[in-house]
Amino acid sequence: MRDPLLWQLADSAFPAGGFAHSFGFEALRAMGLLRDEVELAARLSELAWHTGYAVLPFLAAAYAGDARTADQACDRFTNNHVANRASRAQGGAFLLAIAAVLGVGHELPCGHLPVAFGVALADRLALADVRELVMY
Repeated sequence: MRDPLLWQLADSAFPAGGFAHSFGFEALRAMGLLRDEVELAARLSELAWHTGYAVLPFLAAAYAGDARTADQACDRFTNNHVANRASRAQGGAFLLAIAAVLGVGHELPCGHLPVAFGVALADRLALADVRELVMY
């Protein structure tokens, strides 16, 4: 049986702000660039690759104990102001929710979401489970 915390964190009702971000799918649909299942599958594949290469490294660095450096690097990497603001907002919401659930707080210079996941869950869940949760 997996840790019940995983199920709680994966629940769409968990108040971490993830529901507020469509990863551009709404805009693609509105612009007519997401017309059918084939295009949807291609965009979902791109999203999975992007998450694997552009999110998981920051999560892993924070999980390993270098959260401040990872957060600052994530801030430089996320140079689109809209994505940067969204990552900070979602990371902050996640850290607030985790503090309420687990009773522990974490201070980060920017509070980006991948770093927040890594630092907050490092002592609670296996890295493979945290990665799978983020990919989910």
